[in-house]
Amino acid sequence: MYIVALVSTQGGVGKTTITANLAAAIGKRGHAVLALDWDPANRLGLHLGLDQAPLQGLAQQSVSGGHWNEAAYHNSDNVDFLPFGQLCEESRLAFERLLCGDKLWLARRLEELEYPRNGVVLVDTMRAPSPYLTQALQVADRVLSVMTPAPTFQLDIEAMEKFLIELGEGHSLLLRQNYLLNQVDTTRRLTREIITVLHAQLEQRLLRYMIHRDEAVPEAIACNASVADHAPLGQADHDFQGLASWLLAQADGEGPLP
Repeated sequence: MYIVALVSTQGGVGKTTITANLAAAIGKRGHAVLALDWDPANRLGLHLGLDQAPLQGLAQQSVSGGHWNEAAYHNSDNVDFLPFGQLCEESRLAFERLLCGDKLWLARRLEELEYPRNGVVLVDTMRAPSPYLTQALQVADRVLSVMTPAPTFQLDIEAMEKFLIELGEGHSLLLRQNYLLNQVDTTRRLTREIITVLHAQLEQRLLRYMIHRDEAVPEAIACNASVADHAPLGQADHDFQGLASWLLAQADGEGPLP
């Protein structure tokens, strides 16, 4: 399986929304895809068709010694989904102590799933720094750092790269990391200027597949549907489809340059 960690240093950049819609774009092609909610906020399910955040999930199964498959869902977009679930504060802190003491814990649990070898696993992580992100980065084949074209972009890049270099004991993690821009409005001059600077600074590490600002995205969330179902052939759907194609090519080991 090809494991992709979607990460950020800031909240509100749309990482969970991207995870859900990217999973839908892959799943609708008939490709095995697992969306893993690796964040105690437990919100990914609300973007994948659930009416409310699930109480049960991988966290409870982990604490009780159960198998993660017992907490899995499968939705109409052909997406397999593992929610985080809800833990009391005491159990959450105990769980995080476990993660801090064993950096390969997530890697072993994913192996136990026996997911198809050609399947894609999208891991929606808690923002940096956190033990959840540390675990996800240890196992990720590809790291997508989600950011918006805001004036503070340089601070976001510096914080993410400092974290990746320290965790990777050098630059090893940077070799499999790309930046993904979200909520892009190219009608704004400042946005266009920021993108020009980012291209010059990051070069091929900045994906050309950016997600444009599109009202279909919040509308789809309100309708409890994926963008692909709510507004097929729209701008956001086009963006997610392009990103899905690139990611599947990377998973096959024959992808084009970013």
